[in-house]
Amino acid sequence: MKARLFLFLWFYVGWFGCVFLAQQNFSVETLIFPLISWVVLIKTEQTSLKTVYLLLSLSAVGLIFDAISASLGWIQFALTPQALLPIWLVSIWLQFVSVLPLTRVFFQSRLWLAAIFGFI
Repeated sequence: MKARLFLFLWFYVGWFGCVFLAQQNFSVETLIFPLISWVVLIKTEQTSLKTVYLLLSLSAVGLIFDAISASLGWIQFALTPQALLPIWLVSIWLQFVSVLPLTRVFFQSRLWLAAIFGFI
């Protein structure tokens, strides 16, 4: 239970930290937030390899959507020319999906509520 509470709180700390560090030109350092989340998730929740692959796939889907959005001009980032997406955005997606296994228990029997939260 302590690990779950930590992961939920760390999710918000990580989200803020990624944006803050990116503004300070420390984009690579933002990777520490999802790294800690994933280590805690795997160690405390006994996350299977199948779940890890699923979470990484969900991150990839989010990143692909953001890359398409950026290429269409829907969103813009201050990037170096060789980068498609900023590293801090990769960190945020990896951070985001790390809490999904924790919310599954709550939303498992409330799919309508999961759809509403997902839409928001």
